[in-house]
Amino acid sequence: MRDERLDILRGYAMVTIVLNHFAVLLFQVGLDGFPIPTLTYFGFSSAAEIFFLMSGWMVGLVYLRRPNRDALVLKRAAKIYAFNVIAFVAAIFAAWLAGPAVAKATDVSFTLAHPLTEVARFLVFLQHPFLLGVLMLYVLFMLAVPLAARLLDRSPALLIAASGAIYLTVQVVPQLNLPGGAPNGDLQWNFNPLAWQLLFFVGMWLGKIGFHRTAFDYFAGRIVVTAALVALLLLCAVLYRLDLRGVLSVPFVGKENLEPVRLVHAVFVVATLAALIANAPSILKPVLDWLALNGRQTLYCFTASIPLTYLATGLWLAVGGGYVAYLAIAALMVLVITLVALLAERWRGSRKPAGLGHQDAAASDSAGALVGQPPTR
Repeated sequence: MRDERLDILRGYAMVTIVLNHFAVLLFQVGLDGFPIPTLTYFGFSSAAEIFFLMSGWMVGLVYLRRPNRDALVLKRAAKIYAFNVIAFVAAIFAAWLAGPAVAKATDVSFTLAHPLTEVARFLVFLQHPFLLGVLMLYVLFMLAVPLAARLLDRSPALLIAASGAIYLTVQVVPQLNLPGGAPNGDLQWNFNPLAWQLLFFVGMWLGKIGFHRTAFDYFAGRIVVTAALVALLLLCAVLYRLDLRGVLSVPFVGKENLEPVRLVHAVFVVATLAALIANAPSILKPVLDWLALNGRQTLYCFTASIPLTYLATGLWLAVGGGYVAYLAIAALMVLVITLVALLAERWRGSRKPAGLGHQDAAASDSAGALVGQPPTR
């Protein structure tokens, strides 16, 4: 049976990602002003950490409980790859429509200038325009799930030790990365797979054992604990803003290698959001239902958000820019993404076979989880 509280958590991350990506791209083409406030701008981590953790979590919750898990996981990897190709084609067309400023800011100009070579490089994960690298990373992780699941079958400690050892190796040798990334960069992933796999595979283990039920049940009714977590995040926000202003220097917060302070902050964020969800008053139910809708259809929403972000940036430039236009278009984007989630839910619901059991239906819906990418810090 699905747990809607997980959908709410993923939905929050999905909406945050849409707002963050739009702001990041607008800053590259001339936006002046403070972005719409999300937790990303008040701390050392972003919504990406939530999605990497939750995507692994859903793999453990949905796929590892099934006898044909390897075939299902590989089928899912193929589906994610196909969605990324669709997003790539749509993004190229959207950037072309949006104009040369957007094409340059998103690195699509490289593909437009050298279509044969850059398309080929994209298809084999050697380059990706802005926002198109995350689904690639999920494909890699899904391909590694059969091996990781066998380690988990032997012992959870074995999987955690292997994943942790790879993560720690990257922290000691930070230049250790895989070829790929933006075509105008150093040809390395800005989400180092060797580091970010830790969140995915730890999440996979936690999902398999159903740890979310334990966590939500623990936080329910514990208002003092929830308040303490909120206070801790507020303290982190103060430190983050002081770091940005140069008043102090907080180490180990880099995104590429998911450095330790960033990782710990992400854990605090997830715990705080879980506590707030567990103690949310009934008056917030419409908001929580809206977040849950977006959380159930994150693969569709994220895929649509990529060309939508490109087009929204082109629209902002076409109307002359400005802060009011930024706020209005951002609100429109969230509305469109919610519409995508609603249409995807209705379409997927209409395709379920007659007689599908309640648990099977829930698992089928849960398998729709994915993805996100934060703005650079």
